[in-house]
Amino acid sequence: MNAGADIGARIQSLVAAERRARGGRERRWLMFEAWDDLLLASWPARPEVLRPLVPSTLALDTFDGTAWVSIVPFKATDMRLFDAHVAIHGQVEFCELNFRTYVQHDGIAGVYFLSLDCPGAVASLLGDKIFGLPFKDAAMTMERRGTAIHVESRRRTHGGPAAEFVATYTPGGHAATPAVGSLDHFLTDRLSLFVVDRFGHLHRGDIWHEPWQVQPVDVAIATNTIASAAGIMLPPAAPHAAYAARTDSLVYPPVSLDTV
Repeated sequence: MNAGADIGARIQSLVAAERRARGGRERRWLMFEAWDDLLLASWPARPEVLRPLVPSTLALDTFDGTAWVSIVPFKATDMRLFDAHVAIHGQVEFCELNFRTYVQHDGIAGVYFLSLDCPGAVASLLGDKIFGLPFKDAAMTMERRGTAIHVESRRRTHGGPAAEFVATYTPGGHAATPAVGSLDHFLTDRLSLFVVDRFGHLHRGDIWHEPWQVQPVDVAIATNTIASAAGIMLPPAAPHAAYAARTDSLVYPPVSLDTV
């Protein structure tokens, strides 16, 4: 099977799974992409620090009473617009690092991005112009070193605070669906994101993917100023960490909610 046919089959599988989950109803998706070699590094965070950074119409979501933030580097691959036959420049592949926290709105659990770092052209197209997300221009690389993945992200600050993340992570063990009620389930079972546009309007963007298949991972972080650039001091303890080799996802057009 050639690469295009393989991507088409993966998209069809996702569409069919999403349709089953919605009782037979199908939505027109906007974009398909895969998240490869994803690290989910998470720390507990103080609600009083997070609250001013998150729109007041969003409730902070907590696990056992604790709010969390996560740094998530990965490689986006196999991007397609609208259907399997329309690729972005044939096939776009780029690195991304997002810094997120966990929220709810009207009973829907989602994520709120405090920043997203990736190369400038992609940030301009997908961030500001389409989704209104807080993308930041960054020089970013991700490479395999044996069984390990080495990632370096350095924000091109243009006068703003420095924000860097340099780490090496080595997955191990077997991939499995996070158990319901576990911290990994809380962190990964998120099919919506929320964003406020420049006019103060709240929007929700939905995605669809099968449950993440996560593995244990050893993480060595050499540099991390992503959180401090957003005004958050992370605790000194090592993060709660998980690894996902690949997660296929469908992205749907954002919908407008209430004015903030």
